[in-house]
Order: sequence, then C-alpha cells, then structure tokens
Amino acid sequence: MRLLYTKVHQALLFLCSCAVFFAANGQVGTVQLGSGTATQSYFPLNYNYVYNYSQTIYTATELLEAGLVAGPISKISYLPKAAVSTEKWRQWTVYLGNSTKQGFTSNSDFVDVTTLTQVFSGDLISNTVANQWFDVLFTSSFVWDGTSNIIVAVKENSTGYGGNPNFASYTLSPSTGNKGICAYRDGTVEIDPATPNATATSTLNKVINNNVAQIRFEGTVAACLPVNSVQTSNVTSSSVDVSWTANGVATSWDVEWGVTGFVPGTGTEIGAITVSQNSHQITGLNEMSAYQVYVRSNCGVEGTS
Repeated sequence: MRLLYTKVHQALLFLCSCAVFFAANGQVGTVQLGSGTATQSYFPLNYNYVYNYSQTIYTATELLEAGLVAGPISKISYLPKAAVSTEKWRQWTVYLGNSTKQGFTSNSDFVDVTTLTQVFSGDLISNTVANQWFDVLFTSSFVWDGTSNIIVAVKENSTGYGGNPNFASYTLSPSTGNKGICAYRDGTVEIDPATPNATATSTLNKVINNNVAQIRFEGTVAACLPVNSVQTSNVTSSSVDVSWTANGVATSWDVEWGVTGFVPGTGTEIGAITVSQNSHQITGLNEMSAYQVYVRSNCGVEGTS
C-alpha cells in the first residue's frame, strides 16, 4: 500500500509507503475500513425513507491491508456521528457474501441475494451514541475465503422514517462501477431483497455511489498487524519525520528508505532501522530528490507485517 504525500519543502519530495506482509497465523480481532470525518445518507440506509435495501462492496485488497485473513466473521459495526433514537430504522436483516464483483454499474445492478448468507435479522440498539461504534452481532456464521470481495447487504423495514445517525463514510472508487447501491421508498410495501428493482404502489428510488459507510469487521486477523496512516511532517532540506499508527501486538517497527522505486529487503535502500516507538526522523537527505519510505510491524516470534 503506497500513500502519496505531496508536501514539498525546499524541493524535497517524499513518497511514503507501508509494507504489508502478513503472518500466516491468526487470532480474533477487529479491522476497520475507512476513516476521516466525511458522512453520507445512503449506506447502510437512507433514514429519510421508510424502507431501504443497500449493498456495499468491501474489496479483498482493503480487507487484507487492514489485517483480515480468511476465516469466520462474527459481527460488523457502524459509526454514527450523531446521538439519535433508532426507532424509525432499527429493524434490520443483514446478508454477507464472497463475490468477484468489482462495482455496481447501474442503479439496478444488485447482487442476487441467493448468493449471499443471511447473518442477522432483528432489532439494533435503541439509541446511538455520537462517535461510538455500534455492533451488529451475527446469529449465523459467515466465512470469508480470504480472496474475494465481501458484499454487505442491509434490509431495513421499520415503520416510519427520520432520526439522522449521520453515518461516517469514506470514498474508494473501484476499477469499474460504484462501491454501493441503495434502493429506498415510502409507502407500505417493503423492499424484497429477492426483487429489489420491483415497483410498487409508491415510487422506488435507487442510487449508486462510491461514498459508503465506514465499517468494522470482527474476524480472523493476522497475528502481526500492519501499521496504519503513515505520515510525514517537519520536512526540511535534509530531513523528515515519519510517524504511523501502530496495531496489534507489535512493540517495534522496521523502517527502510531509499530513492523512489526501491524494493525493501533487497539491499537497495539508503537506510534501514528498527525502532521501538511509532515515529522516526530520517536525516542525511538531499534536496531536489524523491524518496520512498516503508514501515512494517515487527512482532518478534509472531512475524512481521
């Protein structure tokens, strides 16, 4: 995973990367997809309408980079940014599925629900807490194969509408189509996941979008998790500070840097060091040069990631 930083100071340009190499063994843990302050109103549901049915694609690439490995998933979580009653939208049925689908190409392009597994049907918590994740604990198991994308489908069939949870969101455009699709309507007829495009006595609204809900999955994670959010700061003509967010059991981190395009672990780096804190200052750099830095967790007997 390469994270491009365009911060330039005295013609010193840095390209920061996070090396991702997963340990073979795993443990139960939680991974998060998406971050930031953005919000949206379609995923997992549109609170402005009585009935909803949405599907979202979470890619194998982002799941693996977050540290998830093949195995059972026991719950998902969403992040509301507002404290509200869930009375008008708390009745959910949730489905998950392994899929090769990369994106929704039209607002009718739903994945066949018969290829998905129903994992939950019931009521959510009564009230959300602002900026606190709430869980959807599965009553039926789902096993991720470790290579496919995951489809998360949510049917909401509470009576009434309103109570804006202001769900936290993020944007990641797929190679084709869109990450999310949602159908919603008022009236008295629920949206059937088997025929989500069927019309009824009330207007059926549909949308596709790449701005989808931030989500957490609880499942099997690599024993040694990769770092997140590699960032640079305090760039000068000859130095830069690199920092990152640590995950898992790591107590030290391997840092390698070199000219742009170098391959870590091959001896082509300019410098390498193992540190015991989640930051490091790199010195001895040259102006008018482009550099790349890799950071990975070092978990001792649990391996590296």
